[in-house]
Amino acid sequence: MAMLSSQQISTLIERLNNKHPDARYELDWETPLQLLVGTILAAQCTDERVNKVTPALFEKYPTTAAFAEAERAELEELLKQTGFYRQKAKTVQEVCQALMAKHDGEVPKNMDDLVALPGVARKTANVVLNNAFRIPSGIIVDTHVIRVAPRMGLTTQTKPEKIEKDLMQMLGEEPETADGLAWSSPEGQTPTPAAEAFFEELIDDLGCWPSVTGDLASWAERGVLLWNAVPTRRAAKVGSHAGKGWEEFTRALLLALSRRPDPVVFALLGPKLAGYRRVLTESPCEAVLAPHPTAPEFRGSGLFSRINESLERRGESGIWWQLRSF
Repeated sequence: MAMLSSQQISTLIERLNNKHPDARYELDWETPLQLLVGTILAAQCTDERVNKVTPALFEKYPTTAAFAEAERAELEELLKQTGFYRQKAKTVQEVCQALMAKHDGEVPKNMDDLVALPGVARKTANVVLNNAFRIPSGIIVDTHVIRVAPRMGLTTQTKPEKIEKDLMQMLGEEPETADGLAWSSPEGQTPTPAAEAFFEELIDDLGCWPSVTGDLASWAERGVLLWNAVPTRRAAKVGSHAGKGWEEFTRALLLALSRRPDPVVFALLGPKLAGYRRVLTESPCEAVLAPHPTAPEFRGSGLFSRINESLERRGESGIWWQLRSF
C-alpha cells in the first residue's frame, strides 16, 4: 500500500494535473487498431522510434484484415527499426487474426477480451481502453512507473499488477462507468476493484454466492443509491472536478433523502464520505460507517448485514444483496 498521507497524495495529484494539464499518450494513432499495434511495437522501443515506423506501416496495412493476411517477411521488414521485429510481427499478425476470428475485426472495449488476445497483457489493454475508448479501466504501469512509484513512496510492490492495485487504492477512486452507478461496470466488463471487494465481503458477511458480474444495476432496482461525493471528473484526471460544486450537491442530496418519510439508511464509505455524517445529525436516519471498499480494512466490516439490521429496526425488510452468480 501507499506510504504517503492522504494530504500528500492530494498534493501530488494536484501538482501533476497542474504540471501536465493536457497530458497525452505519446504514440501517434487514429484508430483503436493503430493504437493497439503501436503499443505492441513500443515494447523495448521508444515511442519516438515507433512513430517513425507507423506511418508507412498503417498506409500499407490500413485494416485488421490487411495485417492478418500480410506476408510475414514484408511485415518484418517494416518493423525492423523497432527491435525484436520477428516476434513483434508474429504478435501483431496473431492479434489481428484473433480479432478477425472472434471480434469481426474490431478491437474489443473490455479488459477481459483484450487480455485474451495473443501477447496482450493488462498494461497494453489499459493503454487502449484509456486512450482509444476513454474508458479509465486502470492505471498504465510501464517500466517507468515500476521504477519511479516505489521511489516516491507510492508502493512497496514490484509486480505491475500489484503496483496498479496499490495506486488505485491510493487514489481511493474507481474508473468512470458507463451506467452512472458508482463502482458498477457494464455487463461483460471486468468488475471494478471496489465491486470485487463487495463480492468478497458479501460471501463472508451474508454467505452470498460469488458474483459473475460487476453490473450493480440490480441493487439500484432494490432501492440502493450508489453515489460518489464527486461523481464526475475529466477522463483519467482524478479529483479534477473537486471543488466545483459537487460537494454542495452531495450535502443537499443527503439532506433531502434524510427528510423522506420512509426509512433511509446511509452507508458512508471511506473518510471522504464519513465527513458528511454531520449533515445527518438532526435526522432520524441511521448512518453506517465503513472503510472505502478498496481499503484492506473493508474486509470484515459487516457492511451489508449492518445495513439490513438498521432497516429491520425501522420495520423494513432487509435488502437482497445477491448478484447474478451464473
